[in-house]
Amino acid sequence: SNNQANWSNADSGCRRILMQIADKVSPPTGKKIKLDDGREKPDNELYRQRLRNWLKVSKAEDAIAHDTSEYLFELLDSVDRLNAKGDKNIIEKSTAEKILIYTYLLLFDILKRVKK
Repeated sequence: SNNQANWSNADSGCRRILMQIADKVSPPTGKKIKLDDGREKPDNELYRQRLRNWLKVSKAEDAIAHDTSEYLFELLDSVDRLNAKGDKNIIEKSTAEKILIYTYLLLFDILKRVKK
């Protein structure tokens, strides 16, 4: 698309897809998960952490999938920080493309693992 509004929606669309995938492969249990800063939150609020934990495995291919998720989540966090500053709808087309590409790559790895 050449429409900048569509570029800005790429992050929210991909985030919703990842939330749904996390709920399928690692459904929330209501248990609390300890965060890096020491706080605890119910796992139903932490789709990223549930997905990260599900992806953590010792095989090399699974480690690559985990690293892909880490990069994608950092990219989504960067967009969130821009939005928090009030810079709405400033996502460049190349950033939207990265978000889409990395989401597809991660989904590919997840589907491959689910089929095993």
